[in-house]
Amino acid sequence: MSNRNARALLVAASVLLCFARAPGALAEGRDAYLGFFLRGDLNPAIGLSCATEQECLATCQGGRECLRPVGPCLDCVGARSPEMANFYQNAGTGVSACHEQRLVPELVPELFRALELIPLSPSSPYNPLSLKDASLEARFRSLCPAGSGDAVALAVVDRATRAVQSIPLVACGRELYPLAGLTDDCVKKSVELQDGIFRAARQQDRIDAAFAAARARSERLAFDYEVVAFSEFHEFQYLRCDAESRPVCQVLCESGLSCSLPVDGERNARGVLRFGSARWRACDREAFSVDLLLRYLGSERSFAFTSRSLAQRYDSDPEEGAYDDFSVIDRILAEFRGVFRPDGEWSAQDYRGFLVSPAYRESIAREMRKLCGDGAEPVVLGTGDSVERVFCRSGLNGYFHPLIRDGERCPGGKGEP
Repeated sequence: MSNRNARALLVAASVLLCFARAPGALAEGRDAYLGFFLRGDLNPAIGLSCATEQECLATCQGGRECLRPVGPCLDCVGARSPEMANFYQNAGTGVSACHEQRLVPELVPELFRALELIPLSPSSPYNPLSLKDASLEARFRSLCPAGSGDAVALAVVDRATRAVQSIPLVACGRELYPLAGLTDDCVKKSVELQDGIFRAARQQDRIDAAFAAARARSERLAFDYEVVAFSEFHEFQYLRCDAESRPVCQVLCESGLSCSLPVDGERNARGVLRFGSARWRACDREAFSVDLLLRYLGSERSFAFTSRSLAQRYDSDPEEGAYDDFSVIDRILAEFRGVFRPDGEWSAQDYRGFLVSPAYRESIAREMRKLCGDGAEPVVLGTGDSVERVFCRSGLNGYFHPLIRDGERCPGGKGEP
């Protein structure tokens, strides 16, 4: 479990007792445009709104609007990224917008689909300058025509390395304009930008076609999937592909070989507690499916844990409020007596780590061992607060079982394996 905070684990327990904004927040318009939801929260997102469903068909799977969370940008702060530092130092002076070369709306869905974008503003965490710099805010405003809305620059990030490749665009309200240096030709910059979007879109088409072909024969593809601990505080879902399953890793991992996707510690804690709140049985085996795997690998609301996950450790430092206020931890420790324990005699001043208690850990592990009939290592999967499946790693790729509580009926009336 990835959260080093006891608060994340323990507050998850209290939640059992007691993406950014929705796509509908995008206003309708005659042309496709991008919207940005950057409220300083933990889930910034970029939205796409199209004039017709057909215009957004390849990107939004049948709707006129869709949201995509903003991905990470590595080595993007300060001097670690020359592109980022140069942009913030020169925005509005050495770097300006080409207002006569507006990006045609027809390219906006392709831009959204084919390129990984990071929105930049004066308050962005990637800003290496002062966050309350009135001069910088004025220079950002100068990137846009008067009255067109706040300027949001767009950085293009390499999907494999997560490093900034370029900062070629600025959004002014619903319009997008190329950015250019003092000696750059705006017409040439516009042509380069459009050509780059076309090339990225065609490459994305090839990746999508290979992925669709792989999905159609997923039972015959080899995958290595497991939940692994990178430290006593952090777990990851690990996926490795071979030559035939490579298109899946290209889509999910943005590389052709493998990836390690961090497991959210709070969601996993909720999943463990939900699993421990009932007795479960496995329904008939489901064949390995790429779609099922992606349901839990690609979702922001999913969790995945093994019996080894129960040995993860959590720091006891409070995350919010007064630094020495441990009242939340104290209260939940008392309420869930026997589930959590400190790794030594509890004292707020010692900032000890927390563990799932040995008795509770063994009771969960004992129930998990019943789920895979051939002795395979079970991975319990779910979304939100729902325990849904167990993945049993075995053979070429593994298999799934839907999970139900005692007394419930299996999907389609199918019984236990």
